[in-house]
This record gives sequence, C-alpha cells and structure tokens, in this order.
Amino acid sequence: MANGTPVKAREPEAPLAVPLPRGLAEEVVFYTIEVAPCANGRFYVGVQAALCDRSGDQCAVELASQHNVPRDAVLGLVRRALAAHIETSGRMQ
Repeated sequence: MANGTPVKAREPEAPLAVPLPRGLAEEVVFYTIEVAPCANGRFYVGVQAALCDRSGDQCAVELASQHNVPRDAVLGLVRRALAAHIETSGRMQ
C-alpha cells in the first residue's frame, strides 16, 4: 500500500534471456536457479550460469531475471532461460 492505496501487481515483463557467446557457453560449470516469493503472492525468478575459464577463475553470468512471475509461469521462465543457453552451446542435441 502506498498512502493507503493498494498497489496493483504489475504483469510480468518480458524475461531477460541472455544467450552466452559460444566461447563462454562451453565454460559453464553449473546453473543456479533462484525462486523467491514476493509480497503480492507472485515470485522472483533468477537464473545464473557459473563459468570457469581455463585459468580456473569463476564468475557468474545472469541468464534471466524477472519479478512478479505468476506461479504457473515460473518453470516456463526457467525453461526458456536454460533453452537459450543450451541452443547457444550446442549441448543436449
């Protein structure tokens, strides 16, 4: 509530799906998927890929991030984020 007025839940925005360049896509060690409840009954969803280069350094790259995701759309967002990476890397073909 803002000044006694209920805040209307926003519809989810288009998910941020960032395909990794081919050289980086092949360096993925693991994925992290975050799902957290929001105050309005919807969810925050985040998908990250942990990369490890040849020198052993690791970093995380955000593949997708979205707030106000309805419960029935959570798995679809995760699926789209991972599919964008899998298609880029050529894995699972």
